[in-house]
Parts: sequence; structure tokens; C-alpha cells
Amino acid sequence: MRLCVPPASCQPCLAAAKPFPASLSGSHRPTFASPASSPGLAKLFRGHVAELLRHPSGADVLDDLYSVCPPACRNTLCAELYGREFTLFGGVSAQSEGISRLSQLLAGVDAKKRQAVVGSLYKGLAPVLEKALLHPAMTHRLLRELLAEAPGSVVADAVDTLAAAGGNALKLVHTHDGAAAFCMALAYGTPKDRKRLLKGMKGFVWQTAENEWGHAAVATALSVVDDTALTGKTLLPELKSKVDEWVTNKHAVRVLLQLLAPDNHRYLPQATRELLHPPAKSMMVSAAAAASAAGGSGGSAAAGIDDDDEVMDEDAADEPPREKPSKKQAPDDSAEPASEVAGGITSSQLVERQLGESRKDPMQRRKELLSAGGKDSLATVLLALCAEQAGQLLCSQVSADVVVEVARGAAGGLLWELQQQGVEAVHAALVQQVAADCSRVAGVAKPAAAGKQHDRKKGKAAAADAGAGEQYAAEQQQVQEPLLTQFFASRALRRLLLAGGSDGADGAGARAFAQQLWKQGLQGQCQQLVGSHAEKVLAGLLHCGEETVQQQAAAELQPLVGDVKAWAAKFWGPAGAEEQQHSKTKEKKKARGRTQNQQQQQQQQQQNGTRAPSKKNKQQQQ
Repeated sequence: MRLCVPPASCQPCLAAAKPFPASLSGSHRPTFASPASSPGLAKLFRGHVAELLRHPSGADVLDDLYSVCPPACRNTLCAELYGREFTLFGGVSAQSEGISRLSQLLAGVDAKKRQAVVGSLYKGLAPVLEKALLHPAMTHRLLRELLAEAPGSVVADAVDTLAAAGGNALKLVHTHDGAAAFCMALAYGTPKDRKRLLKGMKGFVWQTAENEWGHAAVATALSVVDDTALTGKTLLPELKSKVDEWVTNKHAVRVLLQLLAPDNHRYLPQATRELLHPPAKSMMVSAAAAASAAGGSGGSAAAGIDDDDEVMDEDAADEPPREKPSKKQAPDDSAEPASEVAGGITSSQLVERQLGESRKDPMQRRKELLSAGGKDSLATVLLALCAEQAGQLLCSQVSADVVVEVARGAAGGLLWELQQQGVEAVHAALVQQVAADCSRVAGVAKPAAAGKQHDRKKGKAAAADAGAGEQYAAEQQQVQEPLLTQFFASRALRRLLLAGGSDGADGAGARAFAQQLWKQGLQGQCQQLVGSHAEKVLAGLLHCGEETVQQQAAAELQPLVGDVKAWAAKFWGPAGAEEQQHSKTKEKKKARGRTQNQQQQQQQQQQNGTRAPSKKNKQQQQ
């Protein structure tokens, strides 16, 4: 029926099944639902959502229904896990249009009410996590809300249960809410939890990284896991074996860029940055348990243990016992000290422990990840790829950012410190191609009117002869556009030159590239490059951070452009940005004024009942 019968023919069957929808949901038969009938069907499931969500077949039915429901109906379905009062009286039905998250529902409520809602949500999701029924999108949303709103003790228990699911936890990463929950599990988890999640990702790293939201999970794992030996065995092998595909994939490339330039706003959207850095959470534990957790978090990585099973056993032994909240009392921040006191520990002996606190410096972690493997390290593989295909990668919108970060030596000069010769090889490849393209820029890049007319004549002549036209098109496809005039490559070269303005090791690689590019590629070529799209690269030389290059470039450009600073301000700098913003604002005001004048003229014409004189009549009158 779901695939072959029209929706109108299914209405009698739906009417017959209305008295017992929950019992039918326990079978493996798929359900049929349309956006029009979904609100009515959702009402029939009232009081059974939590029960069906932990049933293997019932979860599939709810997933199908949730996928076609409008937002208000989805909020009503999820609200059943917030408490019994929401089930009986439709607690969010009156506010469903204005509420989209649990945080909005809890805003302004007292601590007791918040404790009740969070406790009911955890109670409903606990069996779902234990059974690893993590594929429904509804579960993804509820789990994200639980980890975001629950106190630290509840979050720790939920992450521990989720990590026990192993590879089944990857069912979360294909949705926005699910990826957020997975990233929070990595960020809040103990070393043992993180290792179990990483072992579940083994073999599926590429499939996760190429996903719209899954790449955030891989980037988070590389950012928070201190045991780089384990990361080098689970994540890096698949990255190094397919590095050419990672560089050209618009989602997977963000994982590499997060390693090369962490948290750069140019490369990571705001939504992805929020996934990588969830808000900090803490819980109250005994001083002995906190000391044990601090000692066991980094011991395995420092010892250099190679066997994953041995590492898991040691962490399991070092892991302090976790006090679970009482089932009779809903979990809350204020309930954590009481549970400790009940266990024989006074409140004065409790200390605050931050969940998922990392003990390793982020710079040191990046260094270990890039250099792990010696000659077969990720840095070596990435540098070899960029040196071999420098020009091709620089002309791509996706991979141009990787070439820029590799050529500058990565943020903090990390690659420049690890493998300076490899970075210089990338510089040499770029400079060699730029020098070879300089002779073609004058004829290819200048958009003169004569050139356009010549192209039209050439196109007509080629169209007259079909065979010659096909050969001409094939030759043009083989000839690559010069890097100095190509849309993405020219802008990438300018950004690389401007990166040399950073102080210290952060701009050392970019300054070395600027010096080599000027001496071996652009010196003496400014006359034929001015007036083309290569001007933005020349303007970047004036702010490259290398004083010698800046002075020589300014001296060569001054007879050609006059005021060098004013000319360069069009392409770079606050002055150029302000000028462009001022011109855009001016144009908007003019357009708004023209629109208002037209509206006033139309109103006057309607009031007078006359038509505006045409252009011909105006000319005759003149």
C-alpha cells in the first residue's frame, strides 16, 4: 500500500486502523502517512510515544511519522518524554508554534520543574540508549536536548551508555541534532568513553567525513582526544589513504582545515563551530575520584601503549566509579552533593570536575597528529599531494584553502617547523607555474573590447567549420587558465601573501613564499600584469610582511599606477573595505530614492487620472 496504492485509496484502511495504532506499530509492516494525515495520526499515538521509541519496529513507525509531521506536531510528539502532564494535557500544544527546543520550554521555570522535566526525559531515553535504537531523527533531537540541558552527572551517565553502543553510535551523525549529540559525547566523555566511540568509527571514517554533518564528529574527535596513538590507528589511516578525495570534498576538507587552521571563521560555518565547542559542563565528585581521573586521563598516551585492548583495560581499571542518580529522585545539580553525602562523604570533601577536560595542549596534539607515522605521516602525504598538484588544486574552490594553509606552514607555523623542506617544495611548484603563466596573462586576462570582437570573429569562423571547431574546443580545454587570473587561484594567492603580515612563526612560511614569488616570478612583469585580474596579487605583495619585497614592488608599480597606496586600497585593507562599503551604501540609497520617486509619480498619476508622457512625446515637446 505504501508504494503502490494512491493516498486516497488508503483512507478506508487508515480509518479501520485508528482504534489500535500502537498495537499495529509493533510489527515489521511499514506505515503509510502523508503530510495531510500526519496530525491526525499523531493524536492516535498519544501516550505511547515513549513506549514505541524503545521498540525496534515501533521506532521505525515513529521515524516515518516524524519525518512528515509539521513542526508543531513534532513538538507534541517529543513533549511526551518531558513528563506525564505533557502527555495528558498536551503541555506544549498551546505554545507549539513558538517552541522548537527544550531550552525554550525550560526558560523561566523554577529548579524543581526543570528537575522533573530533565528526569523524565532521561528516564525515557535510558532504555533507548541501552538498546542502541539510535536511527530515528526524533531520538537524535531528544538526545541532543538531554545532553544540553541535563546536569553533569546525568550527562556523564548518558555518554557512558551511548559509548557502550560502539559502532551503533554512528547512526547519529547524519542529522544536525544527531551530529551535535555525538560531538557532545566526545567532548564530555571520559578517556574510556572516547576510545569506545573511536573504535566504533574505525572503518567508517571516510563515510562519516563526507557527510554534511558527520564531518563535525571526525573534527571533534581529532580536537579532543588526547591519546594520539589511538587516533593514529583509527582515524588517520583512512585519511592518509584517501587524502586526494578529502582535499576535494567540500565537507571532508573541513577536517583537514581544522587541523591546519583551527576554528578559522573562513573555513567553518557558525553551525559547525557550535558543534565542535559545546558549552562546558561539570559535576561534583570526591577529591579521590577527581585525582584518579586526572591521573588516568593521560597515562596511556604518555606510556605509548600500542595495543588498544590493553589501553582499554588500563582505563577501565583507572576509571573512578560513577555515582548514578537515584531512580526515585530526578537528577539535578543540587542533588549531586546530596548523593555524595549519602555515600559517606561530606560536602566539604567534594570538588568540581569538568566533564571531558583535556590535559594536552592543542598545539602539541596537532603536532603529534600531523607527524605521527614518520615518513608516512599525514604532513608528508599532504605536502607531497600539494607539491604534485599545486596548480590544479589552487584553481578549485574547495581545495584552494588547503593549498593556502599548507603553503603558509599552517597556523602557528606548525608545518613550517615540522617539514620546512616540504613546504618549500610547494612554494617552488607554485612559483614555477606562475612564472610560466606570466607570458600568457597579457593576452588571456585583459577584458578589452577589441579582444571581445576578436573572440566573436574567431567563434564564427570556428562554427563555419565543424571539425575545426571541435578541435579548437578540445585545445582550449587542455590549456589551463593562468593562476594569476583564475578566479579562485588569484584570490588564494592574494590571501597567501597577506598571511605574511602575521608576526612570528605564524607568517614565516608566507613571507618566504612572497620573497620567492617576487624574485622568480613577478619581478619585472608588473607592466604586463597591471590592468588584468592579476592586479590583486600584485596588491598583496605590498602587504606581504617582507620589507624588501614591499619596497621593490612599490617602486616598480608607482610609474604604472601612480599613488600605490590608493591603488592597493581597492583590493586590500580597511580603506578599501570602507570605500567599497560606502559605495554600496550609496548605490542602495540611490536605488531606494528612485523607487520612492516612481511610487510617488504613480500615486499622482492615479489621483489625476492621466498618464505620464512617453519618451517620444517628450522629445517632440522639446
